[in-house]
Amino acid sequence: MGDDVDGTVTEVEPSTGGSSTGDPGEPGPEFLEPVILELDDLGGDGEVEFDVPAGAIGFAVALFNHEEGVGDGQFGPMQLVSPAGEFVLDAFTPAGGLVPSGLGYDGIAATAVPQGFIEGEVPVFEGTWRARFAITDPEATALVQIQRTSTGDFHGGVLDLHLHIAEGLMIQGPSPRHEVSAQTAADDDAIAARVDAFGLALEESFGLSLGEIQYHVLDGAYLEIYGTDMLNEAIEQTQGLPAVQALHVLLTQHIEPFEGVSVWGISPGAPGVPIVTGHRASAIGMAMQDVHDPVADALTLLHELGHYIGLLHTTSIDGSYVDHLADTPTCPGIDVRALGDCPDADNLMFPAFYQTTGGAGLVVSAQQQRVLWGSPLYRARAYGGDQAPPGVAGGVSMIPSVTSGVQAGVACGHSLSALVRAPASSRP
Repeated sequence: MGDDVDGTVTEVEPSTGGSSTGDPGEPGPEFLEPVILELDDLGGDGEVEFDVPAGAIGFAVALFNHEEGVGDGQFGPMQLVSPAGEFVLDAFTPAGGLVPSGLGYDGIAATAVPQGFIEGEVPVFEGTWRARFAITDPEATALVQIQRTSTGDFHGGVLDLHLHIAEGLMIQGPSPRHEVSAQTAADDDAIAARVDAFGLALEESFGLSLGEIQYHVLDGAYLEIYGTDMLNEAIEQTQGLPAVQALHVLLTQHIEPFEGVSVWGISPGAPGVPIVTGHRASAIGMAMQDVHDPVADALTLLHELGHYIGLLHTTSIDGSYVDHLADTPTCPGIDVRALGDCPDADNLMFPAFYQTTGGAGLVVSAQQQRVLWGSPLYRARAYGGDQAPPGVAGGVSMIPSVTSGVQAGVACGHSLSALVRAPASSRP
């Protein structure tokens, strides 16, 4: 990178969403607001510096083109260099990874730190970072969202949940099939069963508690979604909601991003772009299909949450890539006829985890946990004793308590729209 750096950095005040502000290192507030930086004037060679404060445990970087479709597959965060001079991202690829995951589609590109690891270590966050973006739109802007605590350690946290329920949605389990709406969801046993199972699995795997739950109306035009354009439009219906730390989820009846390819759940990227609403990477989509019980839906949502904060499949279903992490097993020579034989078949981020396990005995690795802890998606507790998920043993977190009564044999069928449309050589 050259010595001259372009760009303007502006710190943005996030909306109040239950977090409290305070000075890192001093007890008082339970949560600290994320630090949000806007990076403008990225013309020229796309280089810019920004400062990460003390107490940071991770951050997300997003690049927004003002014209969708301009330079698809050619723009995005290309390099990130830590204050220690380490290339945490290079050629759009996180440290330790083999395939790029920062390339942009439909106007948005994103990456996360940490998403890969340098010799197994998380880079030192505090200090001046240097970024370089591949720019195809001279009006492009970037956003850095920094997660932080008082000490720079993880002390647990809270994930708020916003459910966008399509008008006319039918759901069943444990009660018979019935219609549910944003107005009735708070008292609906089928919704409650899925939310409760998701919250339990979230806590057991990643040490996060489920916080406030809000329900929103999603226009019935999106009850069934066909094509990526319609999916993008549906996610963009989050526009107008406050920019707060929360996971937005669309509950629909059917999602078919590509002709003939229906999916159970879908994340708009790995990672998506949290906090800011109204763009195509603001939310996860879920299809409420009658064949799936509440626990199956809950674990699939947790899997999609993994993608949304930056986790890839441990091994792709076609064997074309493995994830960026050193502590997750992979499956060389993966065979769709013998998926249960894969060493990573019991990992939450295995592409067919539900087919191979029925949801029982799922695990996440220490590095998978660390990627999520660094995400600005949730409200991180500012201080307190270091909190590890209850099932952690030997660097692996078990998800044992949520799986009673699940039905086995249904594969997780989701697709990352931004990645599927990439050339095969760059598809993570």
